[in-house]
Amino acid sequence: RATIGRLEAEAAAQQARTAANVALVLAAFGNDDAVELTLEPVGDAPGASGRAFVSPGEPAVAIYARGLPPLADGQQYQVWVAHDGRVTRAGSISANEEGRAWRPLRPAEALGSVERVFVTAEAAGEPAQPGGAELLSGVPAGRP
Repeated sequence: RATIGRLEAEAAAQQARTAANVALVLAAFGNDDAVELTLEPVGDAPGASGRAFVSPGEPAVAIYARGLPPLADGQQYQVWVAHDGRVTRAGSISANEEGRAWRPLRPAEALGSVERVFVTAEAAGEPAQPGGAELLSGVPAGRP
């Protein structure tokens, strides 16, 4: 009986996570303030590319990347949003064996005027500011 209750609780938690992710994706793609960015390779990631969708007011970010290079042990990919003259960590992403990653993210603060989205390779954890190698970068259409 305890096993059934535990499985039901796990299923309910998974449904809640799925619903939250769907809401993030819908916000990033569909809100009136949504911004689309094409991500281009930088530095040690010549074969990488991707797209990001950001809803600044939500805040919500949906990112897809491909061709990401393998990371050294103890590193992870971090997604950053430059906005209003500062940089906010959107969250971390994981790539599969082919270097593909897809994830909806919820930054801790509203993002204001989006200037750039970029991906770095950082030491595992939750860094306050980027310090690792930049791999992908993109600006909203119409920005230099």
